[in-house]
Amino acid sequence: MKDLTAPVRLGGISADAVIELFFCACIILPSGSVGGLNVKQIFFVATLLALCMRAGRFGITKAIGRNAILLLALLFAWVPLAYLTGRSDGLLPLSQFKDIAVTVATAFLVSLYITDEHKRDRFVRVVLYSIGITSTIKVIAYAYAAVTGSTVSDIVRVINEVFDQNLATLDDGGLGARFIFVSDALLPMGLYALLSTKGRFGISAKFSILLTMLFVFSAVFAFSRFIWLYCAVAVALGIITTRLDRIKLVYIVLVGLTAAYFWEELTLLYDLRFSADQLDFSDGLRDEQRGPLYKF
Repeated sequence: MKDLTAPVRLGGISADAVIELFFCACIILPSGSVGGLNVKQIFFVATLLALCMRAGRFGITKAIGRNAILLLALLFAWVPLAYLTGRSDGLLPLSQFKDIAVTVATAFLVSLYITDEHKRDRFVRVVLYSIGITSTIKVIAYAYAAVTGSTVSDIVRVINEVFDQNLATLDDGGLGARFIFVSDALLPMGLYALLSTKGRFGISAKFSILLTMLFVFSAVFAFSRFIWLYCAVAVALGIITTRLDRIKLVYIVLVGLTAAYFWEELTLLYDLRFSADQLDFSDGLRDEQRGPLYKF
């Protein structure tokens, strides 16, 4: 009898590895395009092929496939509806359909990939490592800017050109105070996962501490009130909902010492982010977007 649990390979690469590469690309890459080539789309198609070649192993039945097609059809109904009601024109409805469909499909792929508790822990580990890579990119960018005398904003502009993206940044006259990826919204969940578990995801204590410090650095320089608030809530929940052990004491001491050492810089960042000009600018953009969103 054929073993359905055995990993199928595509050109020497297992189906799990193909799917995990797609998950990593979704988190690490600022956009799908790299130098004009849609890398995420390539990984997405490769992931679908991997699933189709091992449908039984991932629990894909005819009913699941039929429901997936029905959902896509319902989502696509937005396109003719947008044209008929005159709410949009050009290729915008198709672009919106693609973005929403890929988002829903990615969530569906995650549910298919997680077939048991082991795969769930592996998925969380892949996500944590991917967030760690984006956080490391920020550290390297700030270190490079400090050594070369350039600004982080200059580096962000290069990334925007390569990935055809528009990452938010802020030039404060120094290194640049803001560097934020779209995937930074995962930082609070990543911090909670690291603080609330101990070795569950196959991550050593030392590496867990390293990831936590990288996540905190990334959150600080994301320069987002939303991320700051929810990271603080995640850290608090991660500490108070589990037993206080030696590792958590190390976290608290390291964060406390780091905050004390960089207190002046952190205070300047806080004052800059909550200055009247910054608040008026960011809140003004939200007010400007609210009308079109209501209409949408």
